[in-house]
Amino acid sequence: MHPRSKIPHWIWNLNLMTKLNFFLWLVIRNALLTCEFLIARRMEISNMCCLCNHNRENIDHIFKSCLFVQGIWDRIKFNCPTSLLFEGDFLSWIETVYKNYKINCKIFNSPMEKFAIILWNGWIHRNQIVFKKIQPNPFLVIEKATSNFQNL
Repeated sequence: MHPRSKIPHWIWNLNLMTKLNFFLWLVIRNALLTCEFLIARRMEISNMCCLCNHNRENIDHIFKSCLFVQGIWDRIKFNCPTSLLFEGDFLSWIETVYKNYKINCKIFNSPMEKFAIILWNGWIHRNQIVFKKIQPNPFLVIEKATSNFQNL
């Protein structure tokens, strides 16, 4: 596993709003307030993923392993084998996407910036499920990500 202290510098070179660069930095540092993160800080909450209600919620699960999220990635259509998308730890996964730098999806034309926007919108959707009690909907994540990219 990669040490979290070796955060890739390319994050800060992405053509994104600063809050998205910072969000990606938090994701890679495993510092988002997921259930696992909060429980480790002694909060008494459920550790179940609000997207699928089957596994414990951590960075790897909510962005990569969750069946709900895999449905989003399947609809986006990465230009690399599925095995590369869903194997390995989270930092290796992001580094693989960055090194390949070819997210050839039907919606977007550009690589890592769009990957970050999809992660961001997945996180926003997750928070709406937790705090506003909306129903999980992968199409809303994709629609919002598309809108956000057009507004860059």
